[in-house]
Amino acid sequence: MEKVYPFPNEDVEDLLGELLERNLLELPEPKKLDEVDKVDHPKFCKYHRMTNHKTVDCFVLKENIQALIDDGTIKLAGNQTVENKATADANPVFVLKK
Repeated sequence: MEKVYPFPNEDVEDLLGELLERNLLELPEPKKLDEVDKVDHPKFCKYHRMTNHKTVDCFVLKENIQALIDDGTIKLAGNQTVENKATADANPVFVLKK
């Protein structure tokens, strides 16, 4: 049985871009340096930077996004655009909107 996440698969790439832009997520070191530039390959994962699986199918990335949701670093709303919202303790919370 496939795990269900509170965000649709089609949003995973956009979420990755937003989280990288805000330094909330770091890419792992690439395991296959010869695949890093194969971004047009049908099974290229932008998170792992290799051609083993598509970004939308990357369970490691999805688990990392889920961890950020679970610890309150980000909150999902109806949209994908990220808005910065300061909390009382001055830690930013990002609301991801479509």
